[in-house]
Amino acid sequence: MSKDLKEKVQKEMAEEFSHNILIVDDEKSVGKSLGQIFMTEDIDYILVENGESAIQELKTAKKPFSIIISNQQMPGMQGTDFFEQARQIHPDTIRFLLTAHSDMDIIMSSVNRGAVHKFIHKPWDNDELLKLVKTWFKRYEKNIDEKKLLKTIKKQNKELYDFDTQFMEIITEHDKKLAALDQEIQRIENQIAGKPLSSEDLSNRVIKQMNDTLLQEEKPDSIVLNQFYAACIKNLYDNFEEIANRNGFEMPKIMAGAADD
Repeated sequence: MSKDLKEKVQKEMAEEFSHNILIVDDEKSVGKSLGQIFMTEDIDYILVENGESAIQELKTAKKPFSIIISNQQMPGMQGTDFFEQARQIHPDTIRFLLTAHSDMDIIMSSVNRGAVHKFIHKPWDNDELLKLVKTWFKRYEKNIDEKKLLKTIKKQNKELYDFDTQFMEIITEHDKKLAALDQEIQRIENQIAGKPLSSEDLSNRVIKQMNDTLLQEEKPDSIVLNQFYAACIKNLYDNFEEIANRNGFEMPKIMAGAADD
């Protein structure tokens, strides 16, 4: 992990969590009793009376709740059914089920579905409840921190992949240009070494001379064209003579004389 990435992650993880609790209970006295416990520790909470209202609260909340405490036995939607929906809305939120019954079927079913993290039996001990809440606050923080870290790492990996892709494209293009330059250097070295010019090289040379000559005159007359023609013939003859001499041949004198004319 790079130094910048490490510092960024540590800064994000060091940010103080602002915890809040959602209490869901149709018995107002129970909800108020829980609220008074949290008020002693300056823990923010919201109290609603049923699962339907709690679902709306989860959907409209500005930030996810750290913990939800819900009664099991409520009119309409029971606690375990509410938690099934709550998990879909905010999967990271810790869920406590409040029940006065030791119903093992409910407990096992909820645990197997991952809907409930902890059961609180009525009547509860206030100190134990606060201790439990603070312990799970820390677990919530750890879970969120790990997800932030994973998200940051994934983002950095994507940026590195994109950079590597762009870098390889630049390298490939650079290699192509180097290959083209190598070919040009080899062509020039061949000429210097006395190897014959290709027909393409000769044609390009003649075309360049033609363009240079014609561009000098806005309307070239017949004398200029004849001079250009003679220059082209001489140029071709000189090139052919050079090639012939390198290969042990001798240009015909008649052609040489015609080129000089």
